[in-house]
Amino acid sequence: MVVPINLGRPNRAVQPLLFLVCKSTSRRRRRSPLLRGRRPKLITGCQQRYTMRLLQAEDLFRKVLEGGSKKKAARLLGLDVGSKYVGLAVSDEQNRIALPLSVLCRTKTNINLMADDFKTLVSKYSLAGFVVGYPFNLHGQPCKNAVQVRLLAGELSKTGKLDDMSYTYWDENFTSKCVEALLHPLNLNNPNEAKTMVDKFAAVCILQGYLDNMNRKLRSVDKSEESNGT
Repeated sequence: MVVPINLGRPNRAVQPLLFLVCKSTSRRRRRSPLLRGRRPKLITGCQQRYTMRLLQAEDLFRKVLEGGSKKKAARLLGLDVGSKYVGLAVSDEQNRIALPLSVLCRTKTNINLMADDFKTLVSKYSLAGFVVGYPFNLHGQPCKNAVQVRLLAGELSKTGKLDDMSYTYWDENFTSKCVEALLHPLNLNNPNEAKTMVDKFAAVCILQGYLDNMNRKLRSVDKSEESNGT
């Protein structure tokens, strides 16, 4: 229905419509945060956060090879994650050999302290990423213990203290059992000492397995490129 509008005098049929339009517009204006004296929340560059990135195993190793400088080579940190302790191992500057480093205590309330320790290690050893042991079953599916591993990675990422760091998961099956068998002849009487030794060298096994696999793939790629070149 078209309502005729007389420009000379007010049209009574149009007045209710104008009233509704003005009323709805005034309501929208009152809802504006600027008119209520509130400033809209803006996300500045300082507020943007970069969290830890989960990479494929090959992508992390490629990042390590490309991330070194002339003075210092980029290295990797291996983690054997448990409910109470986290065993640590570090790679050498050639990223071929895993070396035992230390053990961190893990509780429900010390995640910020752990993040500070990791940050110190990143600076000290020029770390480019973490190789985190991950429990898989014989069918390649994550075990129930994998929850502890994912929980630690998520908590470290939430602290914001390890931004721009990358990590990958690596199969840790039977590493602790192998280490326990190797350390058994030492007859460690102190249970805490034995536990920390197992966690530390379990991290060595995890990182060494990763380094061996990545370097083996790297050599195979180099050989194929040489054969194609000839």
